[in-house]
Amino acid sequence: MSHTPGPWTTQPIGDETECNILGAGRELIATVSDNDARLIAAAPEMLALLQLLSETPCDHGAMPACPREQARALLAKIEGR
Repeated sequence: MSHTPGPWTTQPIGDETECNILGAGRELIATVSDNDARLIAAAPEMLALLQLLSETPCDHGAMPACPREQARALLAKIEGR
């Protein structure tokens, strides 16, 4: 999967109801509403965490749903599988 490498940062613009999302090299990735900017900017970190979780063994006795399997399902969705 290819995407703009992180970390991504936000940059308020105008009246601060919109933000630019900037890549690690300060390139513009997107302009979005202020409400969405923090979530989108955190995407590379969330992806890295999901990848880590997808490789973590589960203790099925400790919880009703295995985080590893949930992470794998979400990664498949993100990657279009």
